[in-house]
Amino acid sequence: MELDPVTNTQLEFNIAILAAGAASRFGACKLLAPLNGKPVLNYSLDAASQTEAHEVFIITGGWHQEIEKHLELRNAEKEHFLYCQNWQEGMGASIKLAVNTNKDKSTALLIMLADQPLISAEQLNLLIRRWRDQPEQICCAQFNNTLGAPAIFPISAQHKLLTLPNNQGAKRLLTNQIVNTVSIPEAAWDIDTPANLSQAHTLLAANTKTDTN
Repeated sequence: MELDPVTNTQLEFNIAILAAGAASRFGACKLLAPLNGKPVLNYSLDAASQTEAHEVFIITGGWHQEIEKHLELRNAEKEHFLYCQNWQEGMGASIKLAVNTNKDKSTALLIMLADQPLISAEQLNLLIRRWRDQPEQICCAQFNNTLGAPAIFPISAQHKLLTLPNNQGAKRLLTNQIVNTVSIPEAAWDIDTPANLSQAHTLLAANTKTDTN
């Protein structure tokens, strides 16, 4: 575990995977839809498990029972699901639950979206290394001339997340101040519809073919 160059303390962090949406455009639980041999949600979980995160919180909502059953099958000690009772109010409600759960547990919170299966463990670890260069700064993905998740918020910035309206995500916090960034083009892509899932099959298959060449 790396140490903060100023305080000489461990640069620990936890991960929150936001998985509370109703998936109304998909028409079913998109996070458990099969994608090249495993559920969509597993891509985020697998990437998170290959980091040094102390704990991984999966924030559930509309499909809580289905996702809880899936997680029980994984039997991963550091993964915990948290039900957001007011999930219908929006992403901000899930973020606040994650922040309140994370209080006093680590120096930072890495927020991920559960429907971004193209983001790899290598990219997450690159983001983490960039954050550790300046651990007092927010560090997030840069893609398509904008900023967004995955994003790492140090403890000093997490109080700002608690001020978000429940129906908004954290993007405005990223764009209204100086932050560190890592280019992650895959962060521009998520699964909202069955057509997106079909496209993901093609993209992941192409990536696998490239990796084996």
